[in-house]
Amino acid sequence: MCPGVAQRDHGRDQQQTGTAGDWRSFLSALARSYWDLYQGHPGLAAEVPTLRTTSQAMVALTDRSAVALLNFDFDPEQAILVVDMLAELVTQAFLGASTSQAHAEPRTGGAHTFSVVDGSR
Repeated sequence: MCPGVAQRDHGRDQQQTGTAGDWRSFLSALARSYWDLYQGHPGLAAEVPTLRTTSQAMVALTDRSAVALLNFDFDPEQAILVVDMLAELVTQAFLGASTSQAHAEPRTGGAHTFSVVDGSR
């Protein structure tokens, strides 16, 4: 289920993201698409780190994102590293935010986490 969901939903978000603007805007939109994917499919973010292998669909999505960064003058090695690190960062931040919200005391007004997507708290 994970690869199919990721390919359908994240692939659609990637098409909407495109490569217009600068590389920071592109990476922000990419981070948002990962976050939205996890938000739309509860439990998916927890499954991703446990997978023994990466599906062909996820490899293709990562490859397309890295190739898009080449249009912003990234070296190929930098591009794939940035995309891989961003995906990992968003996954871990999403899991951390979910855990924090689950354990937040009602009187505190919620979790105190920093959003990697839009910089809000």
